[in-house]
Amino acid sequence: LAPIRRPRPRAEPVHKPSPGGFAPPGRAERMRALGRDADVDAIFGSGEVGGGAGAAFEPAAPAAPGDWLWTRKGVGQTFDAWAASKPLVPTRARHVLYLLPVVVDGDDDGDGGGIAPSAAQLTEYAAAFFTGVDVRVLPAASAASLRAPTRVGGEGQTQLMADALLRTLRRRVPADALALAAFTSTDLTPNERWNYVFGKACLKGRVGVFSFARYDPAFFGEARGDDAAARATLLRRACRVLSHEVTHMLNVKHCVYYRCRMAGSESLEQSDASPTFLCPVCLRKVATALRCGVARRYR
Repeated sequence: LAPIRRPRPRAEPVHKPSPGGFAPPGRAERMRALGRDADVDAIFGSGEVGGGAGAAFEPAAPAAPGDWLWTRKGVGQTFDAWAASKPLVPTRARHVLYLLPVVVDGDDDGDGGGIAPSAAQLTEYAAAFFTGVDVRVLPAASAASLRAPTRVGGEGQTQLMADALLRTLRRRVPADALALAAFTSTDLTPNERWNYVFGKACLKGRVGVFSFARYDPAFFGEARGDDAAARATLLRRACRVLSHEVTHMLNVKHCVYYRCRMAGSESLEQSDASPTFLCPVCLRKVATALRCGVARRYR
């Protein structure tokens, strides 16, 4: 029998680094980041051709002005580096992902008022994305009760101080919690030095917070148009930031290898352009942390 000839990978272009020093990793670096085991080979193949990882996942592109990596070097986190970091994993004692609505001055309390997604919608999505995790919603809490101050932002909006909120949340994580993720319809800023963030999470602290504020056209004084379409867009954006921030809580850092849900976003436009799914490297981390296996998660 004639030997099977596998197609040779096409040579990849060499890109000039961004001002921050980022250049997209090449094929060999992406494969080193993914690592090898039977589960990975069965799902992604052992290469990026002939049905391997590159057939379904697009490598990271060069950074453009305004992108997250335009001013950052973007040091990647390989699967082996993640595994050696003692990441957060569910245990019998800690197995629940809690979602906590945080209310500021009567903003949406997680019941789906306005066009914000309901707590039930977020719970359903989180349970699907984080396979096998028990997801529960806590009663809404006021920012004042969580000792989280606010300020007036540069656009005249109320902003919740995320760093102060996270400090309180770390002291109030339920005993059976894998992690505690707060969400709010109020704009977020980490502290006085920043202008805003979509969300923030602690890689080791088991807490995080994300905001829907900038996902609503009304935040920028724009018309929402069709109400159903606006709801659908906001829900899609909310699910993106939820999965991104909770995955950070599993000690998964920003991704630089592929177009991926864990890539950093500098703007709403960049966030909207990012995929809703994880790349092979980050997916292997999450599947390993949750002990669900890549194949089971896809099914």
